[in-house]
Amino acid sequence: MVSCAFDLDAYQAVIFDMDGTLLDSAEAIRQVCSRWCAIHQLDVEQVLAMCHGSRIRDFLPELAPHLDADLEEAWLNAEEAEETNGIVPIEGAHAMLRLLEQRGTHWGIATSSAGPVARMRLGTVGFPIPQVLITAEYVKRGKPDPEHFELAAKHLNAEPDRCLAFEDSANGVAAALAAGCDVVVVGEAGQYLYPQHQRIVGRISDYQSILAVIEQVGVR
Repeated sequence: MVSCAFDLDAYQAVIFDMDGTLLDSAEAIRQVCSRWCAIHQLDVEQVLAMCHGSRIRDFLPELAPHLDADLEEAWLNAEEAEETNGIVPIEGAHAMLRLLEQRGTHWGIATSSAGPVARMRLGTVGFPIPQVLITAEYVKRGKPDPEHFELAAKHLNAEPDRCLAFEDSANGVAAALAAGCDVVVVGEAGQYLYPQHQRIVGRISDYQSILAVIEQVGVR
């Protein structure tokens, strides 16, 4: 799956989501969610579907209003910050970040994960910690609200509509579009999101598929 129509030189900055976009943490998330759901007798598949691209505090009132969002979020964050099983980079992501550095392109991360979780996962797969790392604690409203991307753009000294966002989830894509970013959808799960949206400028399975084109002539 490769469909792209963008030129990196047209953007002031690039903003990546993390989970499912730069790295695959699905197995680690499933293991932690399974333990949490067993404690509270919740359906793990429902929780995994609701948490894709979102913070737990943004959907817990709907899922289990009897639970304390602060306490449960703290428990989950502590568990996720220790769970490294199955975390691997998306193919070509290392090379993509190196290419951005070589080109002098400013980039950052806007993730729904907590700061300690994000730093652990990035370190686990050997990614650099960017100067702009917008995590769950930085925003009042999680994705699909645009605040993640608006704040990342601000710290990158860029206008949101001059940023290229890479996202994999429905909530994340909606947040990036609401902020005004152009979007590249990463992964098979998102290939049918917003099929005609003019600001979705690419759909890729991984970064390996577009590296050669960017390196040689840009993506147009």
